[in-house]
Amino acid sequence: MQPEFLQAIAALFRPGLRAYLAKNLPAWQAAADDAAHAAVRTQMLTDIAAIQATLNSATIGTPVNDTYKYQSNIYATYSFREGFLKDFELGGGGNFRGKNKISNYLVGDASQSLYSPAYNVLTAHVSYRHKFSKRVTARFQLNVKNLLNEDSYVLISQDGNGGAYGTYRVGNISTNPLLQTVNYYKQQDPRQFIFSTSFEF
Repeated sequence: MQPEFLQAIAALFRPGLRAYLAKNLPAWQAAADDAAHAAVRTQMLTDIAAIQATLNSATIGTPVNDTYKYQSNIYATYSFREGFLKDFELGGGGNFRGKNKISNYLVGDASQSLYSPAYNVLTAHVSYRHKFSKRVTARFQLNVKNLLNEDSYVLISQDGNGGAYGTYRVGNISTNPLLQTVNYYKQQDPRQFIFSTSFEF
């Protein structure tokens, strides 16, 4: 294919970001050139260049960083209105996350992606309502976060300080290919039991 054709196709990707950049770029550049912003001019120009680089490096068919294979949040509650469990309520659900594209594993090769593993964090609760009198009703509730104590590590692609990624060569040998890895991880919070009580007057 001709380079001009490939550039035209690439221009169709991320239209929202492209429109946002086109709309705001003149104002950003004017602000960077304003003497009143001299102290932050370098950072402003760096941020503008980062957005432009993201768009210029868009590769056809390559997932954008921080793109999940799937993600969903589901929660359901069932209330008992009669019978032995009358006034009890049970609920459960979770956060479900597929693999998350973090970066390109081999620098310069968009075909080899680095993914954060998929994970699921389940949550549940049980509650009981009791009427002490015509005017006073209490609700006692126990919530369990991370019900199954999911302890997987999650790779973080953005740390807010521009140091999310690191590069290295295996064995520190200059002839080995330059690889990219993630500098930051987080671990799921451990299982938590939270008991609460509320009163209605």
